[in-house]
Amino acid sequence: MKYLVSILTTLAVLTGCASQRLTNDERETLYQNYLAEIKAEPLERITAFRFYGWRELGNRHLIISTSYNRNYFITLRGTCIELQYSHTIGINRSDSSLNAKFDSIFVPSFPEQRCHIKTIHKITREQADRIDVLEEELLAKKIAAAEKN
Repeated sequence: MKYLVSILTTLAVLTGCASQRLTNDERETLYQNYLAEIKAEPLERITAFRFYGWRELGNRHLIISTSYNRNYFITLRGTCIELQYSHTIGINRSDSSLNAKFDSIFVPSFPEQRCHIKTIHKITREQADRIDVLEEELLAKKIAAAEKN
């Protein structure tokens, strides 16, 4: 019986660790603290915008890169359904620039949904890569705390 309880406890801990993710609030706090730490000032627009690539950071944030190898941290006004699972995005913009508060992105599986851009911050490639490490570190702390309980 003790053996069975031990196995079930181990399985519960492993399953909990595998399914751990950061909540929207945890991500929001993490990103805002990091942007403040690196003193990333918000931009009103990216002029002469030429979209090159992107990566999701949940359903409210993403990093967009341009053809000039510049990276921008984008915060959306609200949750963008399916963003974290999509392989592609579309961008709705009014001119050759990408404007905060006016332009939006969409996920092709929900083309009628407009995910309006709240803020744009210019970041370096190294800063973009650091965001991934920060997420992993916070998730590891969260898992460690869950294992203690």
